[in-house]
Amino acid sequence: GAATQRPSSVKSRKMLDKKEDDEEGDNDEEPKKRGANDEQNLYIKLVMARNKYTELSSAGEICLQGPLIFKGYYKNDEENARAFDKDGYFHTGDVGRIFPNYGNGLKIVDRVKEIFKLSQGEYIIPAKLESVYSKSDFIQQIMIYGNSSMNNIIAIICPDKKHCAEALNISIEELVKDEDNRKLQDLLINDLAKLSEEAHFNGLEKVKYVLLTFEGFTVENSCMTPTMKIVRKKVELKFKPRIDEIYNSIPIK
Repeated sequence: GAATQRPSSVKSRKMLDKKEDDEEGDNDEEPKKRGANDEQNLYIKLVMARNKYTELSSAGEICLQGPLIFKGYYKNDEENARAFDKDGYFHTGDVGRIFPNYGNGLKIVDRVKEIFKLSQGEYIIPAKLESVYSKSDFIQQIMIYGNSSMNNIIAIICPDKKHCAEALNISIEELVKDEDNRKLQDLLINDLAKLSEEAHFNGLEKVKYVLLTFEGFTVENSCMTPTMKIVRKKVELKFKPRIDEIYNSIPIK
């Protein structure tokens, strides 16, 4: 879950009635306490589950403080302790990014509960990676999977049959016969590598292993909600034997 204790290095930004401040070192200011003249202000900070606050251009849990935020749950100290940190910031459970070059716009990119940690301790935000990798012409659907006992992510991909068949110079009928098609996996991994370089992903965010499925994620197979959101746990359970097979095939270094 999200951190509820404030670490030593904190980033904060006033989001309403904010005056432009381009002075060097602005990103290093401490979070401000609410004062008598702060009735119209809303303050925000981003925090990762590792108890380290992120740079403003990175992603983290959105935490809010200000008069627009509710005071707490009625007679529920336990829930309040989970929802608010000692500085009075409300932890929303949403993961967001602030874009300083675009008027400090805030974009929600995921939920905290969807973040997972790899064995090295690196936290992965799957929606961030999926939003980039889904730009590939060869991909119809993608879900990034990983867990704390492994040091690699796996991309579970439903390929775009038409584009993949054309790239491999085979028919769609021949393409869908083999979900372990090595040439198709290499095609996808190479294309994702280009996208990851353009997005400046770190090494652990780059896809080296692919699980192919031509069935895809649908409402009918319970892998998609009626609002077209991937049900990650259902996908994990559906493909667990093949996920385990891939992890077992990775050489131990």
